[in-house]
Amino acid sequence: MTENNGRTSKRHDFLGCAVDALTKDEALETVRALARGAEPSCVMFLNVDVMVKADSNETLRALTWRSAACLMDGRPPLKVARMMGIPLPEKVSGSDLVPSVCRMAAGEGMKVLFLGGAEGVPERAAANVEHDYPGVRASAYSPEYGFERTADGRNLVVAKVREEAPDILFACLGCPKQEEFVTEFMDEMGVPCTVCAGATVDFMAGSLARAPEWASRAGLEWLYRFLKEPRRLFRRYFVDSWHFLAMVRRGWSR
Repeated sequence: MTENNGRTSKRHDFLGCAVDALTKDEALETVRALARGAEPSCVMFLNVDVMVKADSNETLRALTWRSAACLMDGRPPLKVARMMGIPLPEKVSGSDLVPSVCRMAAGEGMKVLFLGGAEGVPERAAANVEHDYPGVRASAYSPEYGFERTADGRNLVVAKVREEAPDILFACLGCPKQEEFVTEFMDEMGVPCTVCAGATVDFMAGSLARAPEWASRAGLEWLYRFLKEPRRLFRRYFVDSWHFLAMVRRGWSR
């Protein structure tokens, strides 16, 4: 489901950001193709948090368009996009796609690398992946906090990724740090496919529990996550949501 330039052929403009109308299976095939390619590429996810940040961060907004695929991760924006005529087939979250990518990587003998997360978290994620998906090679690296602020810190991370030489890199550094870092150093790291996976490393490590399936189907995954981490997620769900609604009103007026 990719064109010669690596970007998907189902791309749409949603409130200034790029979004690709792909199913989970199509997204997985896109990652497979990118991981087998020679040109470094990046896959992103679009949710309310990313869109609100992109509204005032032109660089982040531009990165959605530079990505090889930008997938809709959130039921509220999914519903809004459909109301605006964008034919998005389903929500595709990082926590849903990454396990499937690991299963695919196991079947094809690929190597994955978890980059980011609290101390010990990416290592547990890598160990769980190797246990759950025999055949995959998984490694991990958690850079020091604030590494992106110095040239030495950035170069150290780039060197570590090049040393590990994964087929697929899961960048779990938080938005917009992961998107900005990956885009700036994508060519230097030389990874065929990088997936900006955010907090997915915590789910893969078992540090955070996924929302029950019924909550996800009902569009209440955000509430489940908020109840688990109220202090960290209060702004995202109770402040940024109003900003997103303002963005939607602007979009309708245009």
